[in-house]
Amino acid sequence: MSALDFPDDPFWDWSVAAYGRPGVAGACIELQERRAIDVNLLLFCCWAARRGEPFKVAELRRIVVEVDIWHREAVRPLRAVRRTLKQLAVSAPAELVEAVRQRVASIELDAEHVEQLMLSRHVGEVRATDAEVAARAAVENLRAYAAASGFEWATEDAEPLGIVLAAAFPKLSSQQLGDLIAPILAEPGA
Repeated sequence: MSALDFPDDPFWDWSVAAYGRPGVAGACIELQERRAIDVNLLLFCCWAARRGEPFKVAELRRIVVEVDIWHREAVRPLRAVRRTLKQLAVSAPAELVEAVRQRVASIELDAEHVEQLMLSRHVGEVRATDAEVAARAAVENLRAYAAASGFEWATEDAEPLGIVLAAAFPKLSSQQLGDLIAPILAEPGA
């Protein structure tokens, strides 16, 4: 893990737990690859809603702009180096290449942690809300995130979004979550 002394942060703690649930990492990576999204923002939309924090498009646009430079200039380049090292076929000893890749992965995780600290300060104290109301707010946050970032969720995103939302709202059924997600999904070619 990291040698840095990060402050305690409820968003970081929640997102590490949520990301570690079965299928969530794969769903997040699928959405990241398909929509070029920032997984931290995806998780943030859900976590903020769980805490009773809905966002309008303009608010999320400001948040996206604020973290975009960090994500673009720190997180993505580290991810690119890590991926390159994983696939690099060179005459260097494989165990040393893997050791370097692991160190880069640790630094990439630290950069993600910094971004999450930047995000979590946009959410105040927890406000009581029931799971369905919070899940509805999460879907609206996801809609606002897409609008603020200039993309649309599509029907092919239903399954991975459902997996992420199920991790965020485990008390709701997959049917309930699917019904909440459906209105924000655009038909392909529409």
